[in-house]
Amino acid sequence: MGSASVELLRIDGLRNIEHTEVDVRGPCSLFIGANGSGKTSVLEAVYLLARGKSFRGRRSGDLTSLGKEVTRVVGDVREGGEDAVWQLAYLRKKAVRARYVKGVMVGDGADFAKWFVVRLIGEGAGRLFEGEPAVRRGFLDLNLFHVEQRGAEVLRAFKRVLEQRNAWLRSGARGRPLWDQEFVRLGVDLDHARKGLFSDLGKAFSAHAAGFSFLDGATLTFRSGWPEGVELGDAVAADAGGEQISGYTRVGPHRADFALRNRDGELPMSRGQTKIVVCLLQLAFERVQVGRLGYGSVWLLDDLWAELDSRSCAILCSLFRSTGGQCLYTRVGDMDALAKTNLPPDTRLFHVERGAVVDLS
Repeated sequence: MGSASVELLRIDGLRNIEHTEVDVRGPCSLFIGANGSGKTSVLEAVYLLARGKSFRGRRSGDLTSLGKEVTRVVGDVREGGEDAVWQLAYLRKKAVRARYVKGVMVGDGADFAKWFVVRLIGEGAGRLFEGEPAVRRGFLDLNLFHVEQRGAEVLRAFKRVLEQRNAWLRSGARGRPLWDQEFVRLGVDLDHARKGLFSDLGKAFSAHAAGFSFLDGATLTFRSGWPEGVELGDAVAADAGGEQISGYTRVGPHRADFALRNRDGELPMSRGQTKIVVCLLQLAFERVQVGRLGYGSVWLLDDLWAELDSRSCAILCSLFRSTGGQCLYTRVGDMDALAKTNLPPDTRLFHVERGAVVDLS
């Protein structure tokens, strides 16, 4: 099937972009400009089409341009190697948002979301390892959703049972533990799906990590969320007293985590090294996705050069390009910075200033 690709973007009322139309057909595009010029908002527009939500937090301000009532993004997206071009749209008016395919409103679970996958490397990529385990679980489960339908279904069912079980515990855990059998059954299934994905991830990650000496001897390790070598049902039964006191379920796959370790323990990393690892993880998940489903992703690479040396950037740019997926880059700077981008000569070039996007190709 091949990877989806974005051809045309029409953006209205998105942050400081009042109106622009951008032709990004081709394997690689670079948006260059000063801080706050609107570069990241172009990537955000693509993300909104694919995910129906933004990747930016409250610190970035309101999604809708000042003085505007509506944010609208319309994109022509080619379905992998097919001839089909889908017109996708995202619309937000105040707190209400909607997505459309060829003019027809669709829900967040629309089929096109399965093949139109975006992968983001952006500001705060290091939070994956600096943040709480829930951040890493969410990252793992998002990829599980993409590559394994059965795993995604089990995850949704497990979350429902976990909510019901925690409500029972908060109410005083009176009566029989009605939820335990289903909790254990779904928990074991979810753990099996995660481990299968993680095993494939580890192999792909090791292959990509070969170009970075600080990762010599480092391996990805996964923890299920209960003691190793113990059955989940036994772990739940052993913690019955503790969870009744705390009022929530303390063992299970909702406590799972993963880490990058060497023989001395968890691998210490600088901010730049952490960013490299996050890039390699995304590349590894991409390899798993292509291997299982036959199609890849659109890459949204927001100022990849920040915090990285030129050699690391060159390796990563080559790896991103080798996936065959469309790459949309941003970079802070002026035209003099282009000589240091290490991007191929067929890259489409755009200059962004005060929300205006100019095609320089």
